[in-house]
Amino acid sequence: MIDINSRGYSDVIHFNISNTLKKLQLLIYDLTKNYIEVHDDNLDLTSKLQLAFKKNPSDELWSEIMNSVNTSKELKDLINDGSIVEKYKEIFKEPRLFPICFFRARLPGQKKVLYNWHQDEGTWAISNDKSILNKNPVTLWLSVNGSNINNSIHLIKNSHKNKVLNHSLIEGQGYFNANISENKINSEDVFTVETNPSEGIFFHSLTLHKSVDENIKTLKPRYSVDIRYYEGSFLSKIKKKILTHF
Repeated sequence: MIDINSRGYSDVIHFNISNTLKKLQLLIYDLTKNYIEVHDDNLDLTSKLQLAFKKNPSDELWSEIMNSVNTSKELKDLINDGSIVEKYKEIFKEPRLFPICFFRARLPGQKKVLYNWHQDEGTWAISNDKSILNKNPVTLWLSVNGSNINNSIHLIKNSHKNKVLNHSLIEGQGYFNANISENKINSEDVFTVETNPSEGIFFHSLTLHKSVDENIKTLKPRYSVDIRYYEGSFLSKIKKKILTHF
């Protein structure tokens, strides 16, 4: 079973998604190949997606990539891949897809893709959309082209044991700024994710996390997907509610 309750996040896990991931990688490469540094066409696909851009991409290019991928069949197929659903069955009895699942493109020079400390639950806590409230989804942060300690995400150990914090609005992002003081964060509790392509980490909807923001101007692109499922079994949700109440 996958444990996210001990620390608020799982170990890094490998997923057998080579077919659906490759199709998504091909789409990203087609959208970016004219903007990345000159390379050998025989280079493997993952390596191509790790190449630097010739210059910092414009806002227009970033938006084009985001819109094209987030509305694509390739992304939908990856999010619904059976191997991912099977892993979620180690968390939920009947995993059901949550409406908020996104491809993320962190491109050099794009400060708006850097997210401060936040809880997923806090980013939609004031929403009136009944399809996303009180679902308590678990997030899978899935790597498309690999990540390292300079280009991934931080998570705070045991932060999921706190309540939903108030989040303030960040222009161009949404409610991605939890009202928490940096000096209250113990650096020993901060875990930095490192992954190969097709690896990812599950975390609780209350776990505080943020983008790694070092050297944003010199970083190579980092592509990832936020996938979320929640418990679809009525009996499981009732049982959880009773245990939480008492």
